[in-house]
Amino acid sequence: MNLLRFFLYISGINFLYHYFAGDRLITLGYHSISERGLRETGYLHLSVEKSVFRKHLKILKKCGYSFLSVRDLVLIREGKMSFPHRAAVIYFDDGLKDVFLNAYPILKEMGIPAIIFPVVDFMERKATYPDMEGKSGGRDIFLSWEELKKMGDIFELGTHTLTHRKLGALNEKDVSREFSESKRIIEENTGGRVVASSYPKSNFTKQVQNLVRCEGFLASFGNGRGINTKQELFFLKKIPIGPDDSMIDFKVKISIWYPLIRFLKFI
Repeated sequence: MNLLRFFLYISGINFLYHYFAGDRLITLGYHSISERGLRETGYLHLSVEKSVFRKHLKILKKCGYSFLSVRDLVLIREGKMSFPHRAAVIYFDDGLKDVFLNAYPILKEMGIPAIIFPVVDFMERKATYPDMEGKSGGRDIFLSWEELKKMGDIFELGTHTLTHRKLGALNEKDVSREFSESKRIIEENTGGRVVASSYPKSNFTKQVQNLVRCEGFLASFGNGRGINTKQELFFLKKIPIGPDDSMIDFKVKISIWYPLIRFLKFI
């Protein structure tokens, strides 16, 4: 547990911020939702236990958060839907199979929308995480196209690019291909529409952001870390959620943590 977060929580500062801060949107970024922590797979650092994920959603509901889809964000931008006082978007990067096995049933049971950002090369078993390459099942930890289609009643579709390379290191042509080709392939294999993009390793530049708009996405995830206001509903900042976050860490991260960090950088 982070000691500063613990202090912010027990002192009541986090509580006061939560109730008196203005309207805001948080986007919570997950990867893997596991049964008990996938120590044998090599990507434990990405995996939140299923029981913990359920607790996160219950905390958000108890705190009065409305769960939005990307299409809801468009309606808000167009003035066709009011902006909730507290809103959250749940999303998953990479396209891991345990999202279908463990997260999808919970989200469906609780009636919560989400968006998933698969990597095409992972989906098509052309690549996997470096520390999983060559291991038994190393390329089978990701969703199949059929599983991705089955989740369409809860999940919107996004793209986490074609190859999962850092976009800031690529030229304009390659960045455009990472978006356009992955979008095309995902749509062809699912029959759905890819509505948003997420940057691998949260790596981006202004040029990358401009290309996202040119590709016709409705939103872009991973534009730094923090909380979003009504004026920031396209280039969305994220709150990454990992296995080392305690419940107190989680409660502080969705509230005062990032505004405080931003304030401290300017003093």
